[in-house]
Amino acid sequence: MTHPEHTRAGSGGCSDIDELLVRLLDRGLGAEECASIRAQIADCPHCQSRLASEEEIRALLRSCCGQSHASATLRTRIVAQIKYRSS
Repeated sequence: MTHPEHTRAGSGGCSDIDELLVRLLDRGLGAEECASIRAQIADCPHCQSRLASEEEIRALLRSCCGQSHASATLRTRIVAQIKYRSS
């Protein structure tokens, strides 16, 4: 849903928020792109709220699950499957 306060020329509005959040939060962008996306989001309280929620969820996931590592056995099995399927 596009909120009236977020619609402006050159902006896809709230309908693009999921794509923007993924690009922003996956940390694969340069500083200029991050600033541009944050500027787009700053125009809309709904999008700001979504960003804050996504940041909080990702922080919780990192704190709860970020320390988990696959066992050596599991890694060996995965690598073997990748090699098998690649050949």
